[in-house]
Amino acid sequence: MQSRESHWVIRGGIVTPEQLANGASPLPDEPGLCQISVAAQAGRSIEELAAASRFPNRQIGVTTREALVAAGAIDVRETPGRNPVHGDIIVPCGPEGSVAETLLEALAAAFLQRANPSRGPL
Repeated sequence: MQSRESHWVIRGGIVTPEQLANGASPLPDEPGLCQISVAAQAGRSIEELAAASRFPNRQIGVTTREALVAAGAIDVRETPGRNPVHGDIIVPCGPEGSVAETLLEALAAAFLQRANPSRGPL
């Protein structure tokens, strides 16, 4: 894995193309783009992101912003709200929110599965 300076991105559970497709939703103000929820904040470690996100999952998927962009994502945006480290993978999609299967496969392949270092209550 890369150093703390990497822009880490994590997602709760086992990341598959289907899981990403189920999490994709159109951006109302940006036609042709969808968002997929993740935890991401520059300068935060994997452990810090997992602790702040409180994923109940036993596993998390871990990657970097750079790997997602290389796989075909447009960007990873920090979109804090209730979760201060919430973010979104931004991808091209159809008007109904469908993302190309080849893109979903490439994005899922960019994630490495590992035990959740900060598993929340089940």
